[in-house]
Amino acid sequence: MAVTWQLGFVLPNLQVPLTVNDLSGFVALASYRDSRVTDIRQNQRGADKFLDGFRDVYGAQQQPGSIIWRDDICQDRLSLKTFVDFRNIVALAAILPGWAGLEPRRPVTPKNPLWSDAFDFHPGRLNSEGAIEIYNPAQTVFSHPQTPFIGMPAPHVPVYHDSFMLDWPLLANLLQTWDHLYLRPDNETNAKKYEPLFRSLEMAYRALSVPIHNEGTIYDFGTSLALWVSALEILAHPDPIDKKQKVDLWHVLEVLARAQWNDERLKKQEFCVTYRRQQRPATFVQYLYDLIYRARNTFLHGNPIEKTDWQFTRGDVSTPIGNLAPVIYRTALMCYLGWDMNRELAERMAHVVTYHQEWAPEFQLDNILIVSVNQMYEDAFLTLLST
Repeated sequence: MAVTWQLGFVLPNLQVPLTVNDLSGFVALASYRDSRVTDIRQNQRGADKFLDGFRDVYGAQQQPGSIIWRDDICQDRLSLKTFVDFRNIVALAAILPGWAGLEPRRPVTPKNPLWSDAFDFHPGRLNSEGAIEIYNPAQTVFSHPQTPFIGMPAPHVPVYHDSFMLDWPLLANLLQTWDHLYLRPDNETNAKKYEPLFRSLEMAYRALSVPIHNEGTIYDFGTSLALWVSALEILAHPDPIDKKQKVDLWHVLEVLARAQWNDERLKKQEFCVTYRRQQRPATFVQYLYDLIYRARNTFLHGNPIEKTDWQFTRGDVSTPIGNLAPVIYRTALMCYLGWDMNRELAERMAHVVTYHQEWAPEFQLDNILIVSVNQMYEDAFLTLLST
């Protein structure tokens, strides 16, 4: 029996010739050029109208990405959160390298997306009759299958057309966790085990949205910092099930202490953190997180805000503290997931990504690639430390 794929969600701003599959082949964030999307457009009612209905501001047709899924997936594994968690994994694996690659002395927009808005779902979804419907807290909209559709990408973030690098070690570990949670029989046990991770990813996804709700004021920036602290505290919580247990600054610093750095300068505890009348030695990365934690408190508690509260300055480098948060969060994620990767996972990753373009890189997830990606984040910290 032939496998049938269904359209789940449309991502209007993500038009790259790149498809990311889950490890077991049931869900994908797919390029418009993916053959499965072509089949969906031909066979699923309303899909052609929906996917071909997007235009830019000049009226040119767009080719949006989409979340697709196999209809033979076990239905009790299927939920809205299944797709959201998968989307968040791919988004973080694409966005975090962009922040790591920012040069604080010469800020140049990287090839990678920097903002999660580029991965936002269009609010419309197809029903069984092929009509586009919208369900959200703000409105519920129903349409007729014959109603025309015209959509646009979000105007406040770029439309991405070119492929970009992915954080392969992070992507592999997160996809493996997603696979255990949604596609393995011990789903209830895994849900309790992995809920903190995916809850944290949701917070990080929100923290990475463009801070323009108040037209980019300093308080938009402070809100993002608060979400970053929340994302890190969820990862570091000593016991998410026990309501009596509380997470604090020390718990997050303990997670960051497990980072496996190659450079000895990042291992040295040459800095100091003071919290609740206790003073402890800290590494440079722990020290940076302490700055973020204190800035967040300043914003949320209504304290007077000075430039030194939200700006990191060392030597000839000065950069907003918020620019460091994504790289620190990636460090915490790898500490939480584990920095090692077994051969089986590496082999499964070879079938995860497909490039739909004439030039397609040969992919092999080996130790060299893992080390090079991890080194990129390490270099981001060393650039700040060496000034």
